Amino acid sequence: MDNRSKEAWEGWSIVGAVAVALTLVVTMQAMMAGAPVEGIRGIIRATSGSSFALFALAFTAAAACYFWPNAWTRWQRRNRRYLGVSFALSHFVHMLAIVALGRIAPERLAAETNVVTWIFSGLAALALLILALRLSRARVRQANPASLPRNR
Repeated sequence: MDNRSKEAWEGWSIVGAVAVALTLVVTMQAMMAGAPVEGIRGIIRATSGSSFALFALAFTAAAACYFWPNAWTRWQRRNRRYLGVSFALSHFVHMLAIVALGRIAPERLAAETNVVTWIFSGLAALALLILALRLSRARVRQANPASLPRNR
């Protein structure tokens, strides 16, 4: 592999690739479903899985690199910020699908959830928004230049 192909999977290109993959998954789920409600439920299932995987990759990057230092874990640690932004993007699509389900079938969504779910989901969405804003390198530099990692 030459340097160009290695650099293609670094930084913001990861977020772009996740955005393209999410677009394809959402389109496929919507097209393959018999009814709109089932298509939206498929999107919710797909984005919950992608969100979990991306969160796990971003959250475990430092520990994985510490305990199992190899090319993959070093890449994971180098790109944990972009994996986190990709997680935020995937979870945002997940939230949009839930809102769409609420608009198309509000009685079904109400039957499957309760007030506690809405409260914790709202708090999680707020925390995710704050996380995504903090992941911006320019914002981190503006807040505290000394907090930036030295290995970049």
